[in-house]
This record gives sequence, structure tokens and C-alpha cells, in this order.
Amino acid sequence: MDGRVVFRASGREIADLLGKAYGKHGITDKLRALCNDGLLVYACKDQSKANLYRFGDAVLKPSQLSPLYTPCSISGDNWEYQKTTLPNTDGEKDTFGRLGITTWQVWQYLLTEPARTGYAIAKAANLPTSSTYRALRRLQGCGLVTYSTAEGLYYGEAVTTGTFELLAIDLGVSGLSERRKAAHRIEREIRANWKMAKARRNFEHTKAATNG
Repeated sequence: MDGRVVFRASGREIADLLGKAYGKHGITDKLRALCNDGLLVYACKDQSKANLYRFGDAVLKPSQLSPLYTPCSISGDNWEYQKTTLPNTDGEKDTFGRLGITTWQVWQYLLTEPARTGYAIAKAANLPTSSTYRALRRLQGCGLVTYSTAEGLYYGEAVTTGTFELLAIDLGVSGLSERRKAAHRIEREIRANWKMAKARRNFEHTKAATNG
């Protein structure tokens, strides 16, 4: 390796973070696309057989990087929206794991740019129109989006970490994110222990054969 930071990117764990919007295989395809674009470089597998990556030259050397959109940038009369963020806190992960990743993306968009219709949001954020309207209904039901009848605009509501924890409780999903992480950690430990035990058995077998 050349000293660059290597990080784990398990398709299943990423799919868990994104909720039902993407499956494990869909995430794998997107990781492969990032590698093809030079944004990621496959490094190796860890003990649990999960893929490890590092950032490619397209990220680390700006001169080789094609222009990227900022999260929200104005181009003429149109908004070009880059979906770059994911739920961060356990409360956000639990809440949007239930509501869906499109709901998260719509909420993120409306936090910075009010919109008149679901169609306008879908067009600006490059999202399916039907999913966007469904996300708006869910967000309004949770109090994360309000509609101003006077202005005719949808607004995203910034809320606290505590609010998301309460929403997760109301949705019956509180603690799911932490339990998923714990389950993955236990699975990795079991696999690592199994590999160590197998290596020990092989060593003992080789040692016995040599002595015999």
C-alpha cells in the first residue's frame, strides 16, 4: 500500500444504513461504479471477508478530478442536487431506516431549498416523482416538513437529535441501528474466531505429521 487510509465498505452494512431503497447487490454495483470512475480503489478483504477500499487519485489529486456538484448548486433556473449525505446519528438511522432513503433525501433538500411541489423536488433532486410525493406525506406526518399555505411552499424542519430518538420510538424502530451494528460485530468476531481455530488445527496437524 502507499500509506493511504483503507476503510471497510460492506455492501450489506451500507444497505442496512440506506434502508429498503437499495439492496446489497445494488450497493455492490455502485461501489464497482465508483471504482470504475477512479473515486475508489479496491484494496483487499478483511478477516470477515468484507471488502476494503481506499480513495483513488480522482479524489486525492484535484487536478484529475472531474467537476462535481456541491450538495445544492444553482445552474441557471435549475437546481442540481448531489445526494452526498447519509443519516448519521442512531436516531436518524433508525427513523429513516423505516421511512426510506428517498424520504431522507427529500428532507435534506427541503432544509436548504423550499419547493412548491413534489414534482419540483423530484426534478431538482433527480428522484422518482411518486416516491417524492410519498416521502413528503411521511415527512409531514412526522413533523419534519411543513407546508406554508400563504407562500405555497414546502419547508424542511431542522430538529434535534432528541427529536429523532423520539420519532424512532414512535415508529417502533428505536435501537435497531445499534442492534444491527452489534449483530455485525458479533458475526465478524465469530468468523475471525473460526478462522483462528482452523489455522490452529492446521498447525497442529502439520506439527503432528512432521513429528510422526
